Amino acid sequence: MPDPAAPAGPLAGIQVIDISHQAAGPWCTTLLGDMGADVWKVEKPGRGDGIRYSGGADPVAGSYNFWGLNRNKKSIAIDIKAPEGRDLILELLDTADVLVENFRPGVMERLGLGDDVVRRRNSRLVYASISAFGRSGPLRDAPGMDLILQATSGLMGLTGFPGGPPVKAAAPVADIMSGTYAALGIASALFRRASSGTGQRVDVNMLESALSLLSDLTTESLNTGNKFERFGSGHPHLSPYQAFEASDGYVVIACLTNAFYKRLMIAIDRQDLIDDPRFATNVARCSTPCPSGRSTGAR
Repeated sequence: MPDPAAPAGPLAGIQVIDISHQAAGPWCTTLLGDMGADVWKVEKPGRGDGIRYSGGADPVAGSYNFWGLNRNKKSIAIDIKAPEGRDLILELLDTADVLVENFRPGVMERLGLGDDVVRRRNSRLVYASISAFGRSGPLRDAPGMDLILQATSGLMGLTGFPGGPPVKAAAPVADIMSGTYAALGIASALFRRASSGTGQRVDVNMLESALSLLSDLTTESLNTGNKFERFGSGHPHLSPYQAFEASDGYVVIACLTNAFYKRLMIAIDRQDLIDDPRFATNVARCSTPCPSGRSTGAR
């Protein structure tokens, strides 16, 4: 629960109606709640959000996954598929500031809660949608979960060690990034509304959100044609910059610049390697073969 003695957040007084479920949408509204917004989470009567039943459930508290994604909210049960439930949602939206939903494209329109209907009644509303692949294109109607988007975006293709299988990130990064971008879009739309007086449509999809995490690598690939392979805990353009196995566990060394490399060599009493032409620059270190036959840059 929020600390009543804490100062009000920047979104204090903003009312959010959250019709989202699972992870991406709920994370967006959690961030809005963290900034002080009053968030009402709408759930299916008798069951609630499906993530309430995911792993790590406590017999009393329920799913820890659910609570990790849904702090700072009030819950209300409404059957939005029933005419009475739809009418109640419309009534709530008449005075709300933000709506967040993450159904497949077209679902809200079929329920009579599309952007055109809702914002005709309340032009100040910021209407935010999160989908897997966007509202247009050949994959528009395809379902999408975090794992699917990690694979489709190429994230899994670069995660793991060379020669090994694709590996998903430990955190649901496609969900979390989508929710974060949606929250940023909503905050920007609210800022614009302060001067324009009208709300906007915010449209975020998980594929583009996941792809954005590869912006440095995709920019290089598009401009040079370079194809990256999985590079483990390291980085193809930095060395040493990875986890190394030691006798008592692993140690992480991150030499982002040549100055850090020189300090490392002094720390391990290998000053002779500072000016060694094989290792004197980051480019040289990344291209110098190691005993395994790979470069020293990414292993």
